[in-house]
Amino acid sequence: MTSDHKYRYCVLMALSLAGCAAHEGLSVSQDEADARAIPTLRIEEKIREIINQTKDWEMAQFRTYRQGDLDGDGIEDTVLITTFEHGNYWHRELFCCLSSSPRTVMLIDLGGKGEKEAEDMEVEDRKVIVNGKKYADGDAMCCPSLQYQSTFTVADGKLLEIK
Repeated sequence: MTSDHKYRYCVLMALSLAGCAAHEGLSVSQDEADARAIPTLRIEEKIREIINQTKDWEMAQFRTYRQGDLDGDGIEDTVLITTFEHGNYWHRELFCCLSSSPRTVMLIDLGGKGEKEAEDMEVEDRKVIVNGKKYADGDAMCCPSLQYQSTFTVADGKLLEIK
């Protein structure tokens, strides 16, 4: 299987998984299923674009996906944290794509090796809350030790950190 075929297969799987997330007994229209699936597809396309441009390697085993309504339209939006590696350095990126604006993929750098490590996230009250650890003086590069939390919101088509 060529890499292009693998990519198409992954996209189809992402669409299937995102579109089939309805609870049993709940009827979801095809339009709503598409509105939930398309942002996931757009994020996958953005990741591929980044890999092609930077030659970074995505470490997909460290992905964290969440869905929640960030734009208030009643349809869950897609949020992803993933890790990119290049040589001996890695960094994490937060991606977001809204069902109301599926052509726009927003992303923000969450830091990386020697700075901080995003570990998990939640979507609540139209915000993305990222939890992780920062490096303290004397920490080994493998092991940041200070807890941190960052909160992000969507405004004017961008992910913004709330300070």
